[in-house]
Amino acid sequence: MAAIDGIAFIHGGGHGGWVWSDIRQQMVLPSIAIDLPGWGEGEDVVANITLADWVNHAADEISRQRWKRFMLVGHSLAGITIPGVAEKLVDQVAHIVYISCHVPAEGKSAYDSMPQDTRDLVLQNNIFRINVLPLGVTGAMLRIHEDKNKPSPGQPFFSPVSRRAIAHIPSTYVRLLEDEIISNDRQLEMIEDMQVTYQIPVHGHHMAHISKPDMICGVLSTIAALAPD
Repeated sequence: MAAIDGIAFIHGGGHGGWVWSDIRQQMVLPSIAIDLPGWGEGEDVVANITLADWVNHAADEISRQRWKRFMLVGHSLAGITIPGVAEKLVDQVAHIVYISCHVPAEGKSAYDSMPQDTRDLVLQNNIFRINVLPLGVTGAMLRIHEDKNKPSPGQPFFSPVSRRAIAHIPSTYVRLLEDEIISNDRQLEMIEDMQVTYQIPVHGHHMAHISKPDMICGVLSTIAALAPD
């Protein structure tokens, strides 16, 4: 029996499960790409959405797959959703992969853990819409990004996040060396604080899972293959 039955993908800010399409097509393992409430293809009322809504929705969607063991993969702002999802499904999570995720310090919120200039951007812009165009993304995928990019729920940015209950789960941080959103220094700070099992530095901008799906697929396939039975 395979060590991992499937992969659950959680998108970052302003996006939806669609960002994982190219990677999922290349992966051998079954997978699910979750649309968090307020983003993706839904029409939820953004102002009412909480971090608990994201966590509960993702955990429910994954539970429907009936996987005994799965790999949990997230990008960017998924770093605040992953801990809660992993805690709810702690006996099923074989490995967690953070792809240039923003992961707050223990007990802090995403907003608390941001530099002041980034906090200002969140208050002025990101809570209402993620307007940063991803470097390295061109052609049809860029048009999809522009079309599907959505306003952001505000409450999750201010909700505390805890990783204590999932500290024993093996994890990997994929560090994007050319990330223009979460700097390399900031990624290194979070890696040290998180005490992940492994870190993998790769060349890529913040949206490398869109601009370099082959590379990210290769990284994920390797991690999945090395997961213990």
